[in-house]
Amino acid sequence: MDCLHCNSTRVSFLQSKTDLGYARFRCKVCRRSYNERTGTPFNFIEVPTDIVFQVLLLRVRYKLSYRDVAEYFLIRGFVFTHETVRDWEERFLPHFTEQIQTKRKGKVGKVWLVDETYVRIKGRWCYLYRGIDNAGNLVDVRLSKTRIHVSRELENQDNSARRIDLSPNSPTHRRRPMKILGIDLGKYTSAACLFDTQSNDTLFFSFKSFASEFKALLSQTQPEQVVIEACTISGWVYDLCQAEGFNTIVANPTHEAWHWKHVKRKTDKDDALKLTKLAALGQISPVYMPSAESRQYRQLVKYRKRLVSHATRAQNTIRAVFNQQGISIPAGEKAWTISRIEQLKKYSQNMDECSLLSLWQGQLDLELKRLDALWEQLHAVDKKLTEIAKQDNRVQLLESIPGVGRKTAEVVVAFIDDPKRFKNARQIGAYAGLVPRQHQSGEMNRMGKITQRGPRILRATLVEAAWIMQRYNPWAAALYQRLCGGQKTRRKQAIIAVARKLLILCWTLLKKQEKWDSKQAGPMAA
Repeated sequence: MDCLHCNSTRVSFLQSKTDLGYARFRCKVCRRSYNERTGTPFNFIEVPTDIVFQVLLLRVRYKLSYRDVAEYFLIRGFVFTHETVRDWEERFLPHFTEQIQTKRKGKVGKVWLVDETYVRIKGRWCYLYRGIDNAGNLVDVRLSKTRIHVSRELENQDNSARRIDLSPNSPTHRRRPMKILGIDLGKYTSAACLFDTQSNDTLFFSFKSFASEFKALLSQTQPEQVVIEACTISGWVYDLCQAEGFNTIVANPTHEAWHWKHVKRKTDKDDALKLTKLAALGQISPVYMPSAESRQYRQLVKYRKRLVSHATRAQNTIRAVFNQQGISIPAGEKAWTISRIEQLKKYSQNMDECSLLSLWQGQLDLELKRLDALWEQLHAVDKKLTEIAKQDNRVQLLESIPGVGRKTAEVVVAFIDDPKRFKNARQIGAYAGLVPRQHQSGEMNRMGKITQRGPRILRATLVEAAWIMQRYNPWAAALYQRLCGGQKTRRKQAIIAVARKLLILCWTLLKKQEKWDSKQAGPMAA
């Protein structure tokens, strides 16, 4: 070690060491003595240098407080106050960071993965770029007000990257600039935003939600990608955009990226702008869009369910009218036979002929006519669905399951549509909302109630079929008894699990195009 005072190489090594164990040296030219820490920022520190580094490591890596760090080292026999820790952090943390970067330099992987996201910092939106090597080490971070060409910027810098791979979810994966048209659909009026990914220029439009207005907008803007959100009118808008030859994405508005929090303003234009920016960053969660025929079939299945609900409501209203007058009618389905309906009509009277004391008879007359009309509509819809089911091989496959009838099979087929769009059984269970909520933090992992996401009619139909299958399907009955364990408090959880297994079983049969086999029911629904 050369002399730190005169830079002479005539240095002798002394046998004695410092109190902290550092080696001592003596220069034969200037006859001065010094040790290993002389001339460094850590000279005159009363603890070893590695202890200082450990203190900084605990502060930076584990976010301990100043007092916690001082107490931790007090147990190890090193006495210093929390103010000393604060002083060391201010003085030595830059030196500590420089040493870490020096040691890591040249040791990162030769292949870097660069991802891009859009974050809001102090009220301003910025682009955040992160470079990670193939070993998962963070190489570099950059924050920019405008979008940058990642590969070009990194190649201009002095780095050791041999190849730079862009994240597939990043918009920089697409080299060429794009024009994205985001449309916030409304029942009467819609708002659109045309976003240029190269210049970040935006152009807003407001128009009526008519097909002719959409065609004019697409012809005027000529976007390379159209993004809309799933809603009641997204079906025909998607078909129109596809027919015009535009690449269209239907976004899921229930995704976490759509949660608006701590915003002072939320307008249709803001929603359209957010659509375009999420699409530019690759953060859109797309929704599967069925064909026009599948959507019509699904709507007819849902309409039948709606007619059944209206008929049930009319029956309950008729029961309430008789109950208010102190007249008892048979319970259950016995009250709605042809003979019973004729008896109920004897109490009815035309509303124009009713006196003040007999207004309930006029109300009864209107409800009975309404019930007859609903039954006629329900019969017409059910007749059409029966004709479709006879020609649909998928419905016939599901009807082969004991306990699953035509109506249950129609609901499952209408909402699953293409079974290949689900990669595994977990996805189909999550689609129906039959999986538990999960809240995990550290060592805590709570599993709550089911998420109840997805179509409600599908969940209700599956649960109803799961109860019926207890009488007709030994596999479902055995599964229910095993999950229930003879406990009354676990019946609901068990029947939900059976409904989920039934859905997975139906999905498997549709995917494999096989009929029910009791021997393979267990493995298929596992």
